[in-house]
Amino acid sequence: MENRDLNTLRGCVEGWAMEKGIWGGDFMPQFVKFQEEVQELSNELIDMTSVVAKSEKGGMMEIAYSYESKEYIDHDAMQKELGDVLVTLIILASKLDTTVEECLGKAYDKIAKRTGKVVNGTFIKSEDLPQ
Repeated sequence: MENRDLNTLRGCVEGWAMEKGIWGGDFMPQFVKFQEEVQELSNELIDMTSVVAKSEKGGMMEIAYSYESKEYIDHDAMQKELGDVLVTLIILASKLDTTVEECLGKAYDKIAKRTGKVVNGTFIKSEDLPQ
């Protein structure tokens, strides 16, 4: 498959969504679909284990989760899942009367001037760093 720019692909997604009748209207079903796609991407990237422990008080169950990166990531499957996330974001943005480009521009403007440092692979804003 040839490389296509974001604008071209966004147009393809918009056309597909219009054809399928999911363009416009209430945003909530699309937001739920977006969440489902993020979970599917998560399943491709991380292994999650849970430990269930019975509480001493009132028989309540407590579930603790542990996450770790998968030893092997299927690159093709990961790309497809990440693409599904982008598709749902493009459609969600339209339902909220905006575009992914407008949102990305605003996000970049917000982060461009941030200061901070990377801790364990995650950028932490200066104001969120421990004093």
